[in-house]
Amino acid sequence: MEGAGGLLVELDSHGGTLADLGSLLAAAIVLVTRPALGTLNHTALTLEALQARDLQVIGVVLGSWPRNPDFVHHSNRQVLGTLRVPFLGALPEQASELSPADFHAGATAWLNGLHA
Repeated sequence: MEGAGGLLVELDSHGGTLADLGSLLAAAIVLVTRPALGTLNHTALTLEALQARDLQVIGVVLGSWPRNPDFVHHSNRQVLGTLRVPFLGALPEQASELSPADFHAGATAWLNGLHA
């Protein structure tokens, strides 16, 4: 499943969240983070919330890796690689604009920890 907006964003009028849906489906989670400033705290908080709900985390993926990453991007990527969950790779910015075939072909190189 894929969610947008974050783990605790309400999905329905009863306050059900993406975390609730993950628990209901017993889904394994791949956490997609951003490479920019603030991602380390956001990632740590989300991993803590997932652990508190006993949700399995497969690993972390950086989304929208910039064509010209700066120091902060590289630093965040390095730190994310030291987390208690595997760092699975990074998707280049605008990867969502690729055709499914091109995305699949590139995913092998971008996502070193996932297999189709």
